Amino acid sequence: MDKTTTTSPRAATIARARRSGWSTLAALAILATAACGGGSSGAGGDGASDELRVAHPFPIAGLDLVGPLSGDRAVLTINQNLFDSLTRKDPVSGEIVPWLAESWETTDGTSWTFTLRDDVVFHDGTPLTATDVQATIMTLIERKTPLAPIFAGVTSVEAPDDTTVVINADRPLGTLPSNVSLLGIAPADQVGSDDFNQRPIGSGVFEFESFEGGAELVLAANEDHWNGPPAAERLVFEQIPEASNRVVALETGEIDLTWGIPVDQVARLESADGVTVETVPAYVNYEILANWNRPPLDNLKVRQALAHAIDVEPIVENVLGGLGAPSSGPLPTTVFGSVELDPFEHDPDLARRLLDEAGVSDLTIKVLVRDQEVEQQVALAMISDWAEIGVTVEPDFQELATWTENYVNQNFDLSLTGRPTLTGDADYTLGRLYLSESDRVPCANAELDEPIVRGGSETDPEARQAAYDEALSYLWDNVCGIYPIDGLEAFAWNDALAGFEPPPSTIPFFADVRIEE
Repeated sequence: MDKTTTTSPRAATIARARRSGWSTLAALAILATAACGGGSSGAGGDGASDELRVAHPFPIAGLDLVGPLSGDRAVLTINQNLFDSLTRKDPVSGEIVPWLAESWETTDGTSWTFTLRDDVVFHDGTPLTATDVQATIMTLIERKTPLAPIFAGVTSVEAPDDTTVVINADRPLGTLPSNVSLLGIAPADQVGSDDFNQRPIGSGVFEFESFEGGAELVLAANEDHWNGPPAAERLVFEQIPEASNRVVALETGEIDLTWGIPVDQVARLESADGVTVETVPAYVNYEILANWNRPPLDNLKVRQALAHAIDVEPIVENVLGGLGAPSSGPLPTTVFGSVELDPFEHDPDLARRLLDEAGVSDLTIKVLVRDQEVEQQVALAMISDWAEIGVTVEPDFQELATWTENYVNQNFDLSLTGRPTLTGDADYTLGRLYLSESDRVPCANAELDEPIVRGGSETDPEARQAAYDEALSYLWDNVCGIYPIDGLEAFAWNDALAGFEPPPSTIPFFADVRIEE
């Protein structure tokens, strides 16, 4: 099937089907028939489409910029296209670049001054000023949202004039320019209100048009954006929960792009006509926390035994289908601050000896796992490996909300998850989760706090790396958790799509993305 041809615009066909009350399958059938029948693409006659349709691998549960889902990857993807942040991370170089802030400086790391552009307006036409930055950051902190820990230590945000923001902290914050790249800025008099969450107003390259929960979110081009309008006139996020359905939607032309594709679907798309598949190293790895507060997991030899029991290579090849790589440290190698350490070799005999030395036999524990298919498959493979050394590990699969509650309260023996380090900086994971004050991981202690705080405080990259070498070596040597696999992310898109660069953060920015003939 040649998806570059169809008898009528793709978006119009889908819209007609929906307005008529037809099922999704009926809409797809119309598209498939049209695509096989010839004609012109859904793009306009000038060779560029007016609409870009994408399907995020996670459901869009809400739009609250400063709410409990502010750290969710689906929400972050939407928000970075709907709002502007002070800085941005270049997806190719990984460098932090100016955005709303033209420049920033600090003398000691405890007080940062950001100088804003003076030509930015919100989608309702009102100017964006330092007061809006001040209100957004303080609201996020005061509401103790999932992103609040990356601003830990911030004591005040000042707005001495319209284009100057001063962020003060009780300790040096060397990671602040990176951290503010995750936070979009909203109007001071509206941020966090119920009305705002229903119809958010930002200053980003796209502006809110409509949101039908469970169906789609529609954003329209901001023609007055200070950096110029986006390449597409509309950006539509389709809600397609099942990966197999997202793949069908891509093949038939209902969507132009998706990612987070399971291995069994990657091979199918790689052989499909008119589809490009690209796999990139991501800021994600598998983390299996061990609860030190529960015997016998408080014994280092038991934790070492569990690490040596895992046969990583077959899991990468057979479960992940190559969408991963054996790790050499607690953070993926794509992240700044990561280290390369000696891996825990697969050695069941050594694992059994370590259990004997610890005086442990007939051990039965549970592993907490989110309701994510791939993570569950990885867990089951590891459970099989642990069984070979005489350890029975029972899977405890839970929906996200329940899993999160048990994870935060450390109500687990082992907890397995795909851990994203969204800023690409070690501080995002270490400073947010592994500090004692965060109270998120069982192994947190003063000895570990010192290098984590130092790494987050330093502004010199070499000094920061040295601090993270210490912190990550501590996690690895003491088996605070087992970190066996670094993740790869598979993106797939229509060949007519241009201007897309797959980001390791897995949070795409769509300003330059378009559909061409």
